[in-house]
Parts: sequence; C-alpha cells; structure tokens
Amino acid sequence: MFTYQNTYQCCTLDESTSRFCEEISSSLNTEIKNTLTIHRAVMVYHAYIIFKNDKVLDIKIELNKKKLMWVCICEELDKESLFDSIHKEMILDKEGSSANSRGRLFGFRAERFLRDIAQ
Repeated sequence: MFTYQNTYQCCTLDESTSRFCEEISSSLNTEIKNTLTIHRAVMVYHAYIIFKNDKVLDIKIELNKKKLMWVCICEELDKESLFDSIHKEMILDKEGSSANSRGRLFGFRAERFLRDIAQ
C-alpha cells in the first residue's frame, strides 16, 4: 500500500500540486496516466490519479492556514472502491446534489477515467 504525506512552504495551489505529483511519480518510478478532479477551490484540491503502473491514488492538497503550508495526503485505492466512489460522484453531479460544481463535462471526464482504469 502506497501512502504519501508532505508539506511545502506557501506558493500557489498549482505549483504545490505540480511539486507533489512530481514527487509521487518519482517515488513510484512511473508517470501519470490520467487524473480526475473531484474538487478544486482556492485552498483545496482533491483528485484521483492513475499512474502508468496501474496504481490509483486519492490525493488531497489543502492549505494549513496557521502554518501557511500546503499539506498533501495521498493514499492508494483499490479499484473496486474507486469505481463505487466515482459512480456516486457522477450521480450526485448529474442530479445537481453535489456540494461542488465540477463543470458540464464532469460525466464525460469521469467515464474516460473509468475506461483508463479498466484497461
């Protein structure tokens, strides 16, 4: 089971996300195949990432306001629970019940992500 946790001094969310993903990729000795963003705000990023070695990770990055540091927590997921989670997110998004707006193309991106997992 792969888990990862680290922090970075304050920079933008995009910069910290890029740094964390580079570190995780090098730790796994592989490259990112696809990502599915579940939630993105000014100080929070949550996504699922598939790597070319078929590992699937749940990555959460958020700003610790007290320390002004980006915190990344990343865990490997099994494909069964990931399928269930993504299908649930797709239903919530389709019904408009989701707390997070994911844009019009979320369903399309989620289906493509699921196809990448199945391959």
